[in-house]
Amino acid sequence: SLLAQIRQDQRNTKDGQVGILDHDPICGCQDYSDLRIIEPILVALEPKRNVAFVKVTLKNLGKISVITYQMVFDGGHWLIDDISEDGIVSLQAFLKQGLVRDGKIQTRTTKKQYRTSNKYW
Repeated sequence: SLLAQIRQDQRNTKDGQVGILDHDPICGCQDYSDLRIIEPILVALEPKRNVAFVKVTLKNLGKISVITYQMVFDGGHWLIDDISEDGIVSLQAFLKQGLVRDGKIQTRTTKKQYRTSNKYW
């Protein structure tokens, strides 16, 4: 699960260092000021799988971005299971690539390793 991957990254990161996840994945940003949700849209609901996809348009520091949240219904609550933005690998894929590389658990990476379409997570 996404939460398990985030917790593993935290456990692997030494005190005073930055782990693989070096930003706020909810807004896809490191810095935010006047962060606003402009338009949330329920894109798809798959009741048999307890999965929903919510696309949210955000405005942050004058930049507009569209982020898709994959939600799962678990224990009576909707939880974020993955996050993606156009042209960027999903958050789960990003964490998975960073947590295990060449059969070894990674504790630090460079953003260059995850570059896709001139954007980074």
